[in-house]
Amino acid sequence: MNKFGYLSYLHSLAIKKEKARILRTYISTNQVMSGPFSGLKYPSYVTNGSALLPKLVGSYEAELHQEISELLRNNYSEIIDVGCAEGYYAIGLALIIPDVKVYAFDINPQAQILCEKMAIENNVDSRVYLHGSCKETDLKKIPVRKKALIVSDCEGFELKLFTQAIIADLSECDFLIETHDCYDSRISKTLKDRFQFTHDLTSIYSISDLAKTESYLFHKKAGIPRKYLFNLYSEERIGVSEWIICRSKN
Repeated sequence: MNKFGYLSYLHSLAIKKEKARILRTYISTNQVMSGPFSGLKYPSYVTNGSALLPKLVGSYEAELHQEISELLRNNYSEIIDVGCAEGYYAIGLALIIPDVKVYAFDINPQAQILCEKMAIENNVDSRVYLHGSCKETDLKKIPVRKKALIVSDCEGFELKLFTQAIIADLSECDFLIETHDCYDSRISKTLKDRFQFTHDLTSIYSISDLAKTESYLFHKKAGIPRKYLFNLYSEERIGVSEWIICRSKN
């Protein structure tokens, strides 16, 4: 390992130690403390592909909190979560929407295990159906009783999954899609072009981890000192993330 690699390793180790200190000293609960999924229980302090502390304190993807509250007025009968990870959205939505059925997809076997454990921990496992990969045919097979919300965070696969044909088939559903232009710069524009005929579109953009330390107040509930705020709120994103909310015109 060269000098720069070693310094990077030491920096990463220091961050991990500080995050562990925050968790050990200030977050003494396994439940999400704030936000739309307040009360959601984590069976263990483990996530899949994302930062733990923002989820526990309730600041994770806070840019979406208002939009989520508005979407939930639709009283969805089904939630379809493509790229569910450990289940933050899948189980969180199952917990707060009575009688909703959740179809959660993730190609990572570890994510499936964690999501199943979270469903059991929150007593919603009878309404959660776990799957691996998600294709157009899988989306078509899901029985929608009234209206479904499709949540997607699938690392660029959204460009291949949400074709013009499947969007037409699911034109009565609403969508919340995190796009990943960091993998393919065409994704956001292409999806907007595809959805514009059947859905009203809203774009939401992430704010930087540094900006969160000045604008977020989630830490006050836990009494976390200002010196820890960057590592508390950091979601470790690559650049600016975009979410596209697609509301059915039907």
